[in-house]
This record gives sequence, C-alpha cells and structure tokens, in this order.
Amino acid sequence: MNPVLIVENPAAGRRRRTRVAAKLARELGHFKLRSETLTLGIRELPSLTDPDRYGAFVVIGGDGTVRSVIQYLAGLQLDIPIAILSRGSGNIIAKSLRMPRSAHAVARLVHRGKTKAIDIAKLDSGEYFMAALAIGYIGTRVAATPQAVKKLLGFGGYLISFAQQRRLPIHSFIFSVDGTEHAVTGHSLFIINTTRLFGMHARRSTGMDDGVYELAITVNKTFWSIPRAITDFYVRKKAPRQLVLFRGKRFTMRCDDHATIILDGESIPGHRSVALTVIPRGQRFLMQR
Repeated sequence: MNPVLIVENPAAGRRRRTRVAAKLARELGHFKLRSETLTLGIRELPSLTDPDRYGAFVVIGGDGTVRSVIQYLAGLQLDIPIAILSRGSGNIIAKSLRMPRSAHAVARLVHRGKTKAIDIAKLDSGEYFMAALAIGYIGTRVAATPQAVKKLLGFGGYLISFAQQRRLPIHSFIFSVDGTEHAVTGHSLFIINTTRLFGMHARRSTGMDDGVYELAITVNKTFWSIPRAITDFYVRKKAPRQLVLFRGKRFTMRCDDHATIILDGESIPGHRSVALTVIPRGQRFLMQR
C-alpha cells in the first residue's frame, strides 16, 4: 500500500495531543504500513508534493479538520479514502460513520482497506461539507461558543452557549428543494446527511449514500421544548411533530444580513444566499462495515 498521511490538528479536542500522531504511526507500523505526519495548519495541504501518492489520509481532529481534508481532496478531485481518529468537540462525522476511538483500531481499519463511498455536498461558492449545514438559532449559538470553552468542555460548551440565550429568535426561512420553493417559520434550519447525529441512531434513519440530504426546520417555540423536538427527531418513526422535513438533491435559501452558516461545526462568514448540490458518493471513507 502507498504511504498513509496522518493529518493532525493538535488544537482539536479537550486534551493535549502531543503523542497521538506518534502512537498512530507506531500502530500503522505494526501492520507494516508506512506513514508520514502533517501537523496542521490545513493551509499546508495545498503545498503537498504529489498528494496522489498517498494510499489514505488519517485525520486526527474534529469535524472542522475532517471537512478541510474533504475540501482539499474534492478540490483536487483526488479519490483517496479517509479514516478518522476523532479528537474534536462534537465529532459528528466520526460518530455518524462509527469510526473507532483508539489508534490501534484505526490502524487496523487502514490495514483492512475496506472503504465505503459517502455522499457529500458542495455549495455553489465552492465549500464542501459532509454531515450538516446549520443556520438560525443553533448556528448562531455554535458560532458564539469560544474555542477555549469547546476545548475545555467539549460538546458541553455548546450546551452552555444554548443556555445563555434561552429566547428563541424566529426566522422566516425561504428556500427551495429540487426547484420547489417553500417558506417556513422556525428558529433553526439544518441540511443534513445523516439521522445518526451525535452517534445516536434515529428510527427514521436513512442511508448516507442514497444521494439525497434532508432539510429540517425546528418549529418549537420555547427553549424548554427543545428536548421534546430532539426526542421527536430520534424516537418518532413518522415525521417529528416539532420539525418540518424535506428531502432532496439540490437546495437554495436566502440568508439574513447577519446570518451565520455552520458547515460541519465550522463558521462560514459572508453568505447572503446559499445554493448547494449533493454529490452522490463523493468521498470514500475507511469504515468498519
């Protein structure tokens, strides 16, 4: 197998990651796999010499790091599989893909070499994402969570941010799904590729390789009804009562002047409108099954 590139983001997660990459390199060596390590910034990726010589990328980091690697590979149209050793705050992508948590298990995953192609999405402005786009109340609170708090508390940092603004702002979301326009009032809008967010399996779960994404708008009116909306999302097999749902392959929407867009946990500024297209099976991942 060609050498494995370990892409490490030492700033990700709740603990210091000084030895994780070295440990993963040793574990890969036990399987007779050669590896090289790139410590982030991701800015260094475009300057890689002959990136197509790598047999796999292993990302040590969170959702933002994984998204940046997807962005890099998709931008160069490189068909190189990704494995993840999750070390972020939310780790939605790794949990959705059921990635193992230990260096040894990830090295074994790379050694086995079994991949699955997963849908990704591309904004017309050039950004790619895999798991979730968010705008509205939840997008604003995610963006408002300081990096230091996320590093200290992980996902708990987001919960504190939500609690700091318990009044839900209501938006009139104007959007289209596969060319059909809609207007729905609610506090948050998501476009997601999985109903296994945060590692929890929803009864309505759909495939991550079926070529469509799901747009969901939360319409509950109070902060204290958010748990009921979450319960509905995961437990109800029929359409949840606290959300309005659409499925499609192409989405457009208009944004408020000060809207914050979140792509896989990272803030993307400067968008007054969004148009995105699903790319069926656009990125391969090394997976357990």
